[in-house]
Amino acid sequence: MSAAVLWAAVGTVTAVMIPAGIALATGRPPRRTRAWLEPVRPRGWGLLLLYADLPAHVVPRALGADDHVVLAGAAGGGLLAAAGLLLLAVPSRRCTHRPTTTAFLPRR
Repeated sequence: MSAAVLWAAVGTVTAVMIPAGIALATGRPPRRTRAWLEPVRPRGWGLLLLYADLPAHVVPRALGADDHVVLAGAAGGGLLAAAGLLLLAVPSRRCTHRPTTTAFLPRR
């Protein structure tokens, strides 16, 4: 991939993910999506950590750095992405676990 394509990808993803991640991390998502995204703040931090993978992984490669630097950036970016995915997955798992309904209780 050429450096121009990599920089265009970094700019595009930055323009989309940074405002969304900051809005979620500060607790100010759009009203229509608030109930769908609960809990909001951990998802915002997870989105920002997932974004942090991109510069850590792509910037050394686009600048033509040494292979060891690119590998270290990829490893660090992978750790950031894993932490972000964990923050995105754990709150949703916690919220989807609901107590059983009372549909099976006998009626009086």
